[in-house]
Amino acid sequence: MVSFIHEQPRGFGLILVTGATGFIGSRLVDRLIQLGLPVVANFRTPRENVPRIWNTWIGDLAQPNVAARLISDTSPRKVIHLAGLVQSETALPLLRATFESNVLATFNLLSAVAESESPSPLIYAGTVDDCLGGLSPTTPYSLSKLVTREYFQYFQLEQPGRWCEARIYTGYGPGQSAGKVIPQLITTYLTGGVPKILHPNRVREWVYVEDIVDALVHLATSNSTLPTKVEVRSGVETRLSEVDRVIKALIGNTNRPLGHPEQEVVVQASSIFTWGWRPQTSLVDGLSKTVRWYRDMREP
Repeated sequence: MVSFIHEQPRGFGLILVTGATGFIGSRLVDRLIQLGLPVVANFRTPRENVPRIWNTWIGDLAQPNVAARLISDTSPRKVIHLAGLVQSETALPLLRATFESNVLATFNLLSAVAESESPSPLIYAGTVDDCLGGLSPTTPYSLSKLVTREYFQYFQLEQPGRWCEARIYTGYGPGQSAGKVIPQLITTYLTGGVPKILHPNRVREWVYVEDIVDALVHLATSNSTLPTKVEVRSGVETRLSEVDRVIKALIGNTNRPLGHPEQEVVVQASSIFTWGWRPQTSLVDGLSKTVRWYRDMREP
């Protein structure tokens, strides 16, 4: 059984978060606790520096029967599935690792939730890159996410109304993995370097991490039937070259005024923000907070 270190608030069922030590998961668990909601954080192996206030359930969902025990022990009101291995490399050894961490672990969790005595709604955090628009996957990671999404959609067909895909666009913010493009740009400029931008014209909808957390909290706490799919996006496309320009201006590596990023509104807000959430952080504000965090981390 899960060991609850802290008394659980009454009146609201428990929320289970997988991948709880990740970039988004750690912030989501903290936010739920701040809101006074009962939450259990699941992650694969013991970690240092996990907040003592967290109630945790440690186990690798890719292993046999682990997901079933997790659901049995916690009896969650809702499950938010964020766990997974994110690697953009093309090395063959990653095929097994991404299959186990992304496909097998998710399948085990979906099966455990579907077969439990009191099935819990599950929110699956996908990414916009899972939808390849008919293109073949180019990395073990993209292949695993594509396969995982197919399994998820099958469960949606078999048990309608109990599965929600939260399709998350390009997230960023303080504490993101150093291998991601925005941390690379910021840290390179802070150390006086000049980053290489391989795809300056690549366009993305950039979503600040706290806005992503807001979206997941909204889904986790809603008493309404979950929608089949929601899109956690900004509604605004910005080229990577513009993101680079804003970061340089914020750090002070250019004499060009900051201004506003050159943006193209993709769709009308009324057509995508229909499920009770919309982002609150502009790209400039989000990048400003992110730059400040990395700058503070460098100061003694």
